[in-house]
Amino acid sequence: MRHAITVGMLVIAATSMAAAANTDLDINPSPIGPDSQFYGVQIGVQNAFVDWGIIDPGGVVHQRASDAYLAAQRNDTAAVNRSIAAMNQVAAVASGTEETRLQSAQAVLEAVQGQVPDEAQPGIETAINTVIEAQNRFPADVPDRIPDERPATGVAG
Repeated sequence: MRHAITVGMLVIAATSMAAAANTDLDINPSPIGPDSQFYGVQIGVQNAFVDWGIIDPGGVVHQRASDAYLAAQRNDTAAVNRSIAAMNQVAAVASGTEETRLQSAQAVLEAVQGQVPDEAQPGIETAINTVIEAQNRFPADVPDRIPDERPATGVAG
């Protein structure tokens, strides 16, 4: 099983690098893409690492924008939306100190904007604006934790 997961991750990485080779953009996709059943696990782990200060939120934002780009290349709108939603969460805690990675993410998102159908345009525009806001945010204005955007469960009372 472990071997199958490793081989799968290598195939995803090779596919991602091949797609990235066709562009001048700085594409840096996640090891596990948004079309994988394990993407949610990766998001949870990365978000925890960002919250704990172990990894840079700007790098994660760029990675998830790259995931959206590669999903758009495959015409997989659901995967684009999944990676954009995950990216927006981390962008909420990024600041101008990660400017280089956030600028790369913005460039990738602007490329995605030209590849997705009209119904996905508002989500891409929101993502671009979220990254721009992060670039203009001071570290003191960053929330302590990544916002949880999962729908509330239970009965409203």
